[in-house]
Amino acid sequence: MIWLTDLINIDPTKVKIQAIEKEILDGIQGIAMDKYGINVTNVGFKHLGFPELVTTKVFDRMKAERDRKSEKYRAEGKRDAQKIKSEADLQASAKLVQAEAEAKRIRAEGDRSAAEYYAVFGKNPELAAFLRKLESLRQTITEKTTLILDTRTPPYDLLLPGATDLGKKTPAPTSAEQGK
Repeated sequence: MIWLTDLINIDPTKVKIQAIEKEILDGIQGIAMDKYGINVTNVGFKHLGFPELVTTKVFDRMKAERDRKSEKYRAEGKRDAQKIKSEADLQASAKLVQAEAEAKRIRAEGDRSAAEYYAVFGKNPELAAFLRKLESLRQTITEKTTLILDTRTPPYDLLLPGATDLGKKTPAPTSAEQGK
């Protein structure tokens, strides 16, 4: 049986015109010689033509086949996209859970450290005040800072002589300093 795809095909290896011509030649050579005394040496196709109705149906079938294939590829693409998205969502969820656990661990560690510092500060409030003043100085005074302030104003009272001696009171300003 001869199929249309044996005669016309986009894949040249599937076109079987020469095999079909040889099969026809082999089939008629004996009959032509016996009945008519004619030696047939060659059979060939000059033109392949189909009625318009057949051509239209063939093209419609080809189009329908292409549509089925393209729909199949679209469905596969959507399925693969959904699979990739699901895997990404799963990985994102796992990373969020891991990050939240790490954040809780870090918060707990910070709370524990803060509790230790607060305990020390509770025992020695002067140290706590001193450290807070140092931090304020560190934040307000930079490399080229010029301040014109009363040195008795916290945290700048740390700049007075003897102010860093913990356990001792800050020296009272002298009468000369009070007059300024």
